[in-house]
Amino acid sequence: MNLPSLIWWVWTKISSWSMVLSLLAYLVLGITGISLFSLRHSKHPRPSWLRPLHYITGWVMVGLVLLLFAIGLVSTLGIYGTLGRSQHLIAGLSVVLLVLLSAGSATQISRKRPWVRAVHVSINVALLVAFTCVLLTGWQVVQKYSTSSIGRRGNFDILGLGMRSLNGNTIQSSDAALPQFCC
Repeated sequence: MNLPSLIWWVWTKISSWSMVLSLLAYLVLGITGISLFSLRHSKHPRPSWLRPLHYITGWVMVGLVLLLFAIGLVSTLGIYGTLGRSQHLIAGLSVVLLVLLSAGSATQISRKRPWVRAVHVSINVALLVAFTCVLLTGWQVVQKYSTSSIGRRGNFDILGLGMRSLNGNTIQSSDAALPQFCC
């Protein structure tokens, strides 16, 4: 494996795991947010670990989304020399904006400003829609790369877990000089 293919392999692994972990963080945030809401309205005591878990997971998701955004920008500029205007770029920018707004609004929630909590929840509902758009448009990007010379003659291996290629064959590590492509 030469250095450019090693860099590409590492780059694709980081981006695919970052996306999976971002979605997992969003799921954990949804569960902990709903738990905080139900405990607050039922007047039951809140476990001491719940709120810090929600905050920490939120900041981890901010970091992962910013990492994904940087990877997308650098990859696109490196391959095409321009960002162009794609649906995936617009969806990605929307996710970045909504994640930052959500994190910012979370820092403003207080008893003096209860309306901020409703804003925070509304932003997170919009974030679900934006994440869905990123997933759908990202799949189109994966399809584009998986059939290009960058993507190993139509083979890709999401997360390096031994997935099947587009033509149905199991991907082998010796299939080509470039490592398996993943989103």
